Amino acid sequence: MVWAVAAALGPVVGGALTNNVSWRWCFYLNCKPWPPNTPLGRAWLTVAKTIVPVTGAASVIIALTLRIHTPKTPLIAGIKAVDWMGSLTIAGSTIMLLLGLQLGGAFYPWDSATVICLLVFSIVTLGVFVVVEWRVARYPILPLHLFANIANVATLLVVFCHGIVFTQGAYFLPMYFQSVLGAPALLSGVWLLPFAVSLSLMSMVTGIYIKVTGRYLDPIRLGFVLTVLGSGLWYILPRTTSWAKIIIFQIITGIGVGANFQPPLIALQSNVPAQNNASATAAFSLMRNVASAVAVVTGSVAFSNRMSAQQDMLRSVVGDAVAGLLSGDKVQGNLFVVNTLDESQQRIIRDAFFRAMRDVWVETVCFAAAGLLACLLIPNKKLDKQHVEVKTGLEGEEARRKIAEERKMKKEKGESKV
Repeated sequence: MVWAVAAALGPVVGGALTNNVSWRWCFYLNCKPWPPNTPLGRAWLTVAKTIVPVTGAASVIIALTLRIHTPKTPLIAGIKAVDWMGSLTIAGSTIMLLLGLQLGGAFYPWDSATVICLLVFSIVTLGVFVVVEWRVARYPILPLHLFANIANVATLLVVFCHGIVFTQGAYFLPMYFQSVLGAPALLSGVWLLPFAVSLSLMSMVTGIYIKVTGRYLDPIRLGFVLTVLGSGLWYILPRTTSWAKIIIFQIITGIGVGANFQPPLIALQSNVPAQNNASATAAFSLMRNVASAVAVVTGSVAFSNRMSAQQDMLRSVVGDAVAGLLSGDKVQGNLFVVNTLDESQQRIIRDAFFRAMRDVWVETVCFAAAGLLACLLIPNKKLDKQHVEVKTGLEGEEARRKIAEERKMKKEKGESKV
């Protein structure tokens, strides 16, 4: 809930800084507390270049208050235990996929060698990652046995779809406010509050419900039903400020999205042995982070491609120069160019923005529907009420690895006798 509240305040604070000071202050806040061209800023950079005000404060709080039993792993041994090949291959595959989707239709044609190679080698590198996790990695970053269970696969698919819907809402709703309704940066953050506050409150309610009942599947399914309904209603968001639709549609989707921040993780952890909780949580985080990146890229591609498809009409209205600013990869950085045009031209371009936003909403509701179908494959297991201590660190990992190898050898011996 705290994270969701921060997510709600972020667009408002960012919009206020952009309107009244400069968008660069959004980065100063997270990177350094003062601009580098001031005496105070230069002193700060000299003393503590790597400490940031927000994350630095969080680090101090964690160091002073967090008390968790953790094994003391030697530095060199810990570095050797990291699945470097797995980390590099999954990062490379993800980057190539995102670059291919981002460049296609904007910088290069979809059938260009650059885009095709990026997408093809993304798949090839993903295959290498699977082989590394299966045969090479001693301590794999993503154990493949997690995917042997259809319930785990369905849960991770739910996480992926939920991450895309949430990110596209948080990213493209302000763009809709700015491009279609003509809202300035500050108001676009304020108008997002119904979505952010509703998902924040629902996240809290969901936690209380699971604590009281022990049922995590109910919020997942109800959440996706509301998410499909709400994101589907975004398709009929108005061209003008009809507040009833703008607020109610956001609240419906926000409640659905808020119900699914934690229950999928509980579902995943309840379906694996306790010693695999760390791997399951890592897979959960990886899937959500990839979903966030994919959401922005695919949504931007849908928006940019639709704007490019309307170029002939835009050129006839505003000329080649302005139309060029509103095509392909340039359009998101030039939304406010519309404010410099006369009223009749603004109306036509905002209609073009409206049609482009509808392509994004179609994509959003498709992912929400995929998540709804996937959650039907998740079982509802009874949650444990007692905490079980599990040995962690390299010692625990090595012990579990030896047990798994012994079981595999016994199984192979038994099959050979048969």
